[in-house]
Amino acid sequence: MTGGQPQRQALIAFALRLSWLSVAWAALSGAASITVGTLNHSLAIVGVGLGSTLVVRRRFDPETTLDSLEEHRATAMVVVPVPLPELATLGIRQAINGQWTVLGGFEWTHWSRLDVVPVTFGGIPVTDVPFKYRDGYFASIGVEYAWNEALTLRTGLGYEWSPIDLSNREVLLPDANRIWASIGLTYHLSNKLTLDAGYSHGFVQSAKIRVVPGHPQFANVGLPFFADVRNPRFEIFSMSLTYRWDDPTQTIPVTQPIIRKY
Repeated sequence: MTGGQPQRQALIAFALRLSWLSVAWAALSGAASITVGTLNHSLAIVGVGLGSTLVVRRRFDPETTLDSLEEHRATAMVVVPVPLPELATLGIRQAINGQWTVLGGFEWTHWSRLDVVPVTFGGIPVTDVPFKYRDGYFASIGVEYAWNEALTLRTGLGYEWSPIDLSNREVLLPDANRIWASIGLTYHLSNKLTLDAGYSHGFVQSAKIRVVPGHPQFANVGLPFFADVRNPRFEIFSMSLTYRWDDPTQTIPVTQPIIRKY
């Protein structure tokens, strides 16, 4: 079981803000513009619909960016340095007997470094994107049961502390703490083919949105805004097939020693 839902939501919300900035410039100028540093391309179609060209690049590479400027004859460029957070995880797996195994995990994400991100337009600071996030944490515990040699069943619970609380929650990202409940299985169809399937349900806490003086987004909204998020939840289904090209019943011969000592 792993976390990561707030990370995806935060990056999507961040990309939406920056994409709208680029689209607004393209619409007003009728020229091509380049956005560097965002992680979402969904709003590029808006610029196309307005008769302008919008080029979005996920990573900033000086040579590639200069080539794009020349190729598309862009008259503006938006560059956004995104300080992505560090991540540290700890996992424990302990076999109880031949059938039962206990697992535990803990994850820390340094979301607090995503504080206020500046946005420059043509080398001139024009605005910033205030996040004011806290650090995020995720703890989980689970068990595995080997039904037989072919089938392994597993289940687990997790609790995720969101980097978003009442002080920085907004409509684009109404995140909150949540409980994860998961079940899954692994079935060996043969010595080479394995089926993995899983299902997770997220119980997200009901939360309040209070955009008032002191909130990072109050300057953008201009007026106090109040809303409630009630009974949010999500469901995740997953399935995969893994094929091994080697023969697991045969030991791979070692022609050379792994470690040499002289």
